[in-house]
Amino acid sequence: MLGATFLVVFTVHLLLYKKFVYVSFDPETARASGSRVLLINQVFFFALAFTISVAISSIGALPVFSFMVIRAASALMLTDRLRTAFSLSVFFGVVSALAGFYLSFLYSLPTGPAMLGTSAFFLTPGMIRRGLGR
Repeated sequence: MLGATFLVVFTVHLLLYKKFVYVSFDPETARASGSRVLLINQVFFFALAFTISVAISSIGALPVFSFMVIRAASALMLTDRLRTAFSLSVFFGVVSALAGFYLSFLYSLPTGPAMLGTSAFFLTPGMIRRGLGR
């Protein structure tokens, strides 16, 4: 179920990526240029809500929170470019999931908290960068 959800939501985001970004960052200009801002926002939020509900029923609330918030925050602290942040976020998610599963297996830890801990590890470089930049 999670794989099918990924394929559908990934396809929607692939097709509507530019519209999602345009409407999210400048809704007034998007509305003035004729974009259907309300419809695009509803599609985005429906896809997000559907993905969250399927993911929570599949892997639990803690890993879903971890993968949605922590890896995105980690990526945004490291770069100012949106495309780079998306790429970093995906990389952090894949690595933290694999490392979390591995540590969970190796040390008999609960899988959700192990993935959360490895996700939190990726906050460190961004915190260091932000701390040095001030």
